[in-house]
Amino acid sequence: MEDLGTPVLDDHLHLDPRHGRGIDAVEDFAHLGGTHLLVVNKPSWLLGVEPETDDPHDDFRAVFEETLDAVADADDALRGRA
Repeated sequence: MEDLGTPVLDDHLHLDPRHGRGIDAVEDFAHLGGTHLLVVNKPSWLLGVEPETDDPHDDFRAVFEETLDAVADADDALRGRA
């Protein structure tokens, strides 16, 4: 891991463990000196979730939980935080 002597932030990352590189992308970022990520949620329809009930919170919870799981994995791979 290269130490650049300063925090290095990616301020808009869609961390996609299903269709993208997932944790491999985070590990590459960290290897090149990256320390922190701001992870944004993928649009739900890209993960196969469309609102089907009167309470969209229930419909989207699974997508949000998947993002939180990916962030927890990214946290473990970084010197800083995701």
